[in-house]
Amino acid sequence: AEAIPPGAPVAVPTPGQRRIFAQPRSPGVRVQAKSFPSADGREQIVVVDSGVNIVITGLDQLGTVEIATDRLVLWTTALDQLDLSGQGGQRQDTPLELYLEGNIVFRQGDRVIYAKSMYYNVSQERGTVLQAEMLTPAPGYRGLVRFKADVIEQISRQQLVASGGAVTTSRLGVPRYWLQSDRIEIEDIQQPLVNPYDGQVQIDPQTGNVAIDHQIMATAR
Repeated sequence: AEAIPPGAPVAVPTPGQRRIFAQPRSPGVRVQAKSFPSADGREQIVVVDSGVNIVITGLDQLGTVEIATDRLVLWTTALDQLDLSGQGGQRQDTPLELYLEGNIVFRQGDRVIYAKSMYYNVSQERGTVLQAEMLTPAPGYRGLVRFKADVIEQISRQQLVASGGAVTTSRLGVPRYWLQSDRIEIEDIQQPLVNPYDGQVQIDPQTGNVAIDHQIMATAR
């Protein structure tokens, strides 16, 4: 078992690399990670049952994926020494897959997904989410759009397909209205928000992260 000290800083990744940082989900509880090779010896498998927050940096211009989950199984190539302290780098094209279970909070850009269980391929930015609820900004609307579905398939960062989906702008536990559909396709193109006067990427003053510009289109059948 490998214990990871909480509060370790995440080093800035070099171009072409990503870094992975694990820390406890609950204060005062150290992350206990069991690591072992797969049966064919080609993969390294890491299992965490103690509740963990995962931060993956250096993905691209949006930079970061943040995940909180009660249980985690992680797969990567056995040829790569996985470092969960946030200090060691890993090539961006190195296979990295996650299975998450229990009270999941998944944040990419300023899109947040809450779920019961989830599979996510970090290298391909593809995944499947069960019993999901997503909150995302929408152009021309000052609040967040709330989107629920039995299953959400993330085809790419920009494309989502939901089965048994419903959308509303209400944050009530039982909203007064939903727009429901058996199948909803969402294209959500996220790009850094650039100041037109100086060409600099803007920072969200509330979060300290890169401000995101959205172009959203939803198609329901």
